[in-house]
Parts: sequence; C-alpha cells; structure tokens
Amino acid sequence: MRQPLIEYRKIGLLATVIGNERIRVDSDGGLYYSRNSHAHKAGELWSESWQKVGRLDAVAVSDLLRAIRGSGVLALPPVTVDEAVEGGKREELLLLIDQSLQHYVVQNSDQPAFRKAVQLLWGALAGVV
Repeated sequence: MRQPLIEYRKIGLLATVIGNERIRVDSDGGLYYSRNSHAHKAGELWSESWQKVGRLDAVAVSDLLRAIRGSGVLALPPVTVDEAVEGGKREELLLLIDQSLQHYVVQNSDQPAFRKAVQLLWGALAGVV
C-alpha cells in the first residue's frame, strides 16, 4: 500500500473491537477495507488486516477529493467530542490534501459535513465492490 490520501476509521468505545471498520484510498487509487469480525490481542484496535477491494482511476480519485473538499469537512475543528456520552463510537478521517495532512476526530457527535465526507467515501467503496 502506498501513502493514504484518505483514511476513515470507525472505532467502538466499548470493551470489544468487533465491528471496528476502516476504509483507505492510497496515492495510486488503491481502495482498501477492513472490518473486525473477531476479538483481538490486548491493546490492538484492529484484528483484521487491510483487504484490497479495488482501484479508483485518477479521475475518480480527483472527483472524490473535490467532493470531500465541497462537503465542508475542512472547515470543522480537528476534534469534536460530546463528553456527556459514555460508550458510543469515535470516527476519524485523515485527508492528504494539497500536500497537507488533515486529521478530524468526531466522537459521539453528529457533524453533517463529516457525515457527508464519510458517505462519499462509502459511496466510492460501494462503486467498486
């Protein structure tokens, strides 16, 4: 796998890591997915390795990045956490845009711009699987 352009992680905040998911688009357009289906070693978030599920061509990668920019996610604060909620989930989005790595964390909070960016990434995954 080459350097990620986009990486999304959904991490449950309960004792188990079953159900944690992640999606990655690398610099060559490689599209990868991983979902934990069983327990893990103590201290590890991922019990499943990345699986290559397809490849986006250069136009599709460019369109995806443009759509993510247009989602409004780049205007969000780097971290949004609802401290009043116990358990739930933590979501992370890493974006390499214009040679700058952007990292966003949303925990137990609904951020429409973040949700839109994640939906675009899920749409890319659905389009090649």
